[in-house]
This record gives sequence, structure tokens and C-alpha cells, in this order.
Amino acid sequence: AGAHRQLIPKRAFRPGAQTSILALGTSAFGEVFNACSQEDVNAVVRLALDAGVNLIDTAYWYGHGRSEERLGVALRNVPRDSYMLFSKCCRYEAKVTEMFDFSAERTLRAVDESLARLGVEYLDCMQVHDPEYAASVDVIINETLPALQQAKDAGKIKMIGITGYPLAIHREILARSTVKIDTCLLYCHCSLNDATLLDSGFLDEAAAQGVAVVNASPISMGLLSRAGPPAWHPASAEIKQACKAAVAYCESHGFNISRLAMGFTLRQSRIPTTLVSTTDPELMKANLEVARSEGALSPAEEEAIVHLREAIFKPLENPTWEGAEVAQYHDLIHRTLAGETDVGTLSTN
Repeated sequence: AGAHRQLIPKRAFRPGAQTSILALGTSAFGEVFNACSQEDVNAVVRLALDAGVNLIDTAYWYGHGRSEERLGVALRNVPRDSYMLFSKCCRYEAKVTEMFDFSAERTLRAVDESLARLGVEYLDCMQVHDPEYAASVDVIINETLPALQQAKDAGKIKMIGITGYPLAIHREILARSTVKIDTCLLYCHCSLNDATLLDSGFLDEAAAQGVAVVNASPISMGLLSRAGPPAWHPASAEIKQACKAAVAYCESHGFNISRLAMGFTLRQSRIPTTLVSTTDPELMKANLEVARSEGALSPAEEEAIVHLREAIFKPLENPTWEGAEVAQYHDLIHRTLAGETDVGTLSTN
């Protein structure tokens, strides 16, 4: 009983299925932001499930298996039909020459490995992780997706998805694939500083093709937070400066920018669900509170959102960093093949 027991709202996801408007991402479980314990993971998962969250997204890449393993432990005694479980394949090791493998053989193996780490008999969705890094989309069309169809036919996965930062990669794969794509996961494109997912026409295109959209990272991987983005964040200096100005404005006016960012994203009724990732139970509670009200904020907070959008973010020449990470990746590969050592890695979602 009481307001704290109210379940968060749901929206239509795909025929016959609804999803909670807030979903649980698990990159934080793999310590991509900071260190955490199994107890932290258990607490966050329990809070989410108790509030009605019914979609959980993970990947081998998050901690190179650690996120999946910890999530598997946290879900051990939870009825399997009470949540949808998404994972990802094709992005693997930190070493740049071993980071991506889009081959059919490796993809089939990845499905089995994820099932074993998570301790489940099937995944609701296995997603191609960041196909924009493939040498050519041809390998996705000819190897990765047919392998996932094979896993689907075998009952190991129920849906096939793609993830990726550039909208263009989603559009190209949807246009070319002979395999039915069920879901598209896009991140950092439905936030205070970048609403291209809402403005681009992509939502209509996906709906017309029967593709369910999953949104992620309403605080733009830390840009819209008091702590600021991690050192590896790929945004341009212009974007980082604008976000810093937005945080300063909120601090000086008594607002929590992450709460405003969550509210802005969760109220977008055309977005079925938005992933957030944290290992801090108090942060999870705050996220759930905004989700319960479907993103409704106070009149003063609403005014602050209008100010941030119009005065700080609208003037941005380019709200995205599309292409920056892929260029960095190819540079790292080139330097590694040229014999350089310790060239570093990409540390993004």
C-alpha cells in the first residue's frame, strides 16, 4: 500500500506486449562508471522489479562478462516470465583488434555463452552490438543476422535486435536485412541536449516496419549529471561545454539536472521504454519516482527545461557526436597494425 508501492506506467512495446516506461540497463554492473558489489546489483535489481520494471538489458561488453554474471545471480530466484531479458553480441574484448567479431560462428557461440552466464534457458532478445564498427554492413546482413535467426529458430532467443549510436546504421540495416529485425536500441538521442530521435522521422519508420524502439541514456552517459561525464565520453567540446553550463544553471537555481533530464525523456509518449543504469539504490529510487509520475515535474522545473532547451541546447551547431568514435576506432586499429603498442581502447557503451 501507499504511493511508494505504485507500479510505474507501461506503454505498448510490440503486439501483445507492454513494457515499463523505465527499463534497467546494466552497463554500471560491469563497472564502466565505478566499482560496485554484488550486493549493490541485487538491491538495484530488486528495487526495479518491485516497481514493475519488466525489461532488463545487458551485454558481454559491460565488464567483459561481469555484468551478465552479476545480473544472473540477482535474477536467480525471479520467475523467468516476469521480465524480458535482452543481451548483445559482436562486441567483446578491450584489446582493439579483438573488440568486434560479426562472424556467424562467433555470434552463435555468443548466444550460448550469454545464456550460461545469465543462467537462463532463453533470451527475449539478442542484439547486434554497435554494427557501425563493422568493416562493412555486408557482414551483418550475410553472417550476423542469419546466425541470430538460426538461434531464434532453435528457441534460444525470441527476438533479434540491433543497437547503435548513428540513426543511419539502423536505417541501412532495416532497409537491407532479409532477416526480420524486431527491435532497435538507440541511445543519447532522446534527451534534453539531443532530441534527434523525436525529430528525425525514425520512430515512424520503425513503426511502419513493425520494429519496437528501445531508448537509452536520458542523461547522455553522464553529460546531464552533477558529476559530469566520464573522461572517455566522446561528445565534442561544444556539447560538453553546453552541458556544463546547463548543470551550472540548475545548481544555481536549486534544480537537479538529472531529474529534469529523466522527466523530459520519460514523458515522451512515443518512446515505449528508456534504459537507465546505476548501482546506487538511492539513484534508482529517484529514477523510479520520476517514472511513476510519467515524467511529470513541478511548474518551476518545467520552466527550467524550456530554458535549457531554448537558451543552451538549441544553439548547438551539432547535438550529436556521430562518427567520432568510429573514426577513433579505425585510428586505433591502424596504429596497432602499424606496430604501435599500448594504443588504448574505446570505453563506451
